[in-house]
Amino acid sequence: MIIYGSDKFPALRGQAVIAFHGYRLEGRRLVALALDVHRLPSSQLTDLISDWDAAKGQHPQGAPVGVFEQADGSILITEDHNGTLLRLARSGF
Repeated sequence: MIIYGSDKFPALRGQAVIAFHGYRLEGRRLVALALDVHRLPSSQLTDLISDWDAAKGQHPQGAPVGVFEQADGSILITEDHNGTLLRLARSGF
């Protein structure tokens, strides 16, 4: 989990970005959670990446385990089901 601080994704600034690893319905997704001034949850979870189940011919199943904010505002996601490192970024930046 990170508290996102960049302006590259303005809607995420100050929100918690959380990797849900698990293999239940709540797992295999990346979510955002708005926080109040005391950094307590102030909303419901918002899916950023969801439906990370395997889809033959489209994408493999994913299982995110960690997130890291880079200096350019992009978000790195480690994923251990396939052993990949993914980068979430806005085009044009």
